[in-house]
Amino acid sequence: MNPQDSLLLCRGAGGVGCWTLNRNFVREFGTDATFVLSDMIRAYAYGDKIHTNAGEWFLWNANSMLAACRWPERRIHDALEFLFKADVFQAHKMDDEIRFKLNFTLLNQVGGSMTLKGFYNE
Repeated sequence: MNPQDSLLLCRGAGGVGCWTLNRNFVREFGTDATFVLSDMIRAYAYGDKIHTNAGEWFLWNANSMLAACRWPERRIHDALEFLFKADVFQAHKMDDEIRFKLNFTLLNQVGGSMTLKGFYNE
């Protein structure tokens, strides 16, 4: 199998179902928190693609991640609490839905150069 095919296999159809862990985020936040952060970034990018984001505020639901990973709720709550205390995201109730906003300034400082449009990462 060539490397491109193996990358496509890991990402899944159209990148759906793919989590990417930035090594700098893992060093700074730990594996579980980085895993949750990766899913939040995926949700932000998907919301941007289907035009459901309200500016930088996006919808994210931990339930699908819990079901896919079979994590206990305590594990994801601990990761979210760590990210919240590290000022990685904000949560706000908007239109009867909880929306999230990532601190891209902090994430860029910790993770290195990145742009979400086109998924370019140096």
